[in-house]
Amino acid sequence: FQGLGILNVANPYQPQILTHWDNCPGWPNSIAITDNNHAVLACLNGVWIINNSNLQLPYARSFLKYLNWYAYGLAINDTFVYVSMFDSLRIINIANPDTPRVIGRLRTSWSRTLFYRDNVLYHCPNSTPAGFYTIDVSNPSSPTVLGYIPFPSDAYGMFIKGNYAYIGDGGYTPPPYGEDGGFRIINVANPSNPYHVYQYIPNTEGYMKGVYVVGDTAYVCDDENGIFIFDVSNPSNPILLTIYPTRSASDIIVRGNLAFLADGYFGIRILDISNLQSIQEVGYYQRGWYAKDIKVIDNLIHVILDEGGYAIFEYYGAGLEEGPSQNNVARKLYLEVLPLPSKSAFLIKYNIINQNKVSLDILDPMGRIKRVIKNETMKVGDYQLNLDVSDLPAGVYFIRLKQERDQIVKKITIVR
Repeated sequence: FQGLGILNVANPYQPQILTHWDNCPGWPNSIAITDNNHAVLACLNGVWIINNSNLQLPYARSFLKYLNWYAYGLAINDTFVYVSMFDSLRIINIANPDTPRVIGRLRTSWSRTLFYRDNVLYHCPNSTPAGFYTIDVSNPSSPTVLGYIPFPSDAYGMFIKGNYAYIGDGGYTPPPYGEDGGFRIINVANPSNPYHVYQYIPNTEGYMKGVYVVGDTAYVCDDENGIFIFDVSNPSNPILLTIYPTRSASDIIVRGNLAFLADGYFGIRILDISNLQSIQEVGYYQRGWYAKDIKVIDNLIHVILDEGGYAIFEYYGAGLEEGPSQNNVARKLYLEVLPLPSKSAFLIKYNIINQNKVSLDILDPMGRIKRVIKNETMKVGDYQLNLDVSDLPAGVYFIRLKQERDQIVKKITIVR
């Protein structure tokens, strides 16, 4: 599987490919998503900007290629993209996606991971001088180093939250053999004076990669050793809560009670993390490519594929929000759900825009179908029906109207 694939995972148990874009000859390393429906890919042959405004017809807006421009880590802020190249950090203005321009450069070695926050770029180059850098990018044309901590960095993932940087620092070997890495925490309260507060090296060989922090919990991918989950309420003394077994964990994003895992050659894994002592896999997509970098924006999952290009998934799972899908045509659909005097009934009003198969379902907050209301071919027109939910337990549910690739979702609350 090569290029851009768009996959429908409205039912997370059985995701389906919608389409794919396969015009990226260079293997991608990382991805950033803009606010105007574009994806920026850092690839071995340069930087691609892909227009995703029409999910059925994604296309390359532009491509930057220069000698020795091996692009690795990416970060984004508004119209500026920060790219770690083979020989330097480069800042690209993408205000016009058709004509991106390099406007700033800082000589430094390459890094797989970058993180931007409040005019500061956090950077972990993996060769001399390796370590952790804070870089002032308030003037994009003239980035300057603020602070530096030397260590033999091989960082794959980084997350900044509060006063701390959490780093998946690549390969490690337990003492006394001493290949340095593992999971690091750095105090960045003063970006000009960062300092190391914690390092965790497991008792087996491994490779710490993607990191995500939500609340006081840090999720750290460690390849085939699993997802290491820490309580970081005290960043100087984290507590390892549990290890969830994986086969090739590379990167992770958390939304609500779901974790979205890029699991290497084992594809995308969707995990219910509502109980950290009993994590359950609730969905997956696997097709032989290597998933290594993942972003979740609204109801779309963007995943880098090592073989070339990236995939887009659509999902409705935990944290499901009511509203239309990303497809503009879906806005022509109409769905209204009104409570009736009985606490166990709702009035559903909806329309059909094409004479085709229609599904109307009740979903739970995990996106699982609890009841099929309609699953048939219907004529164009306006419809309404009374829905009896007396057999369902009290709680939050979603009504989903779906016709071909268009859908609308509305939230309901059942009270007893």
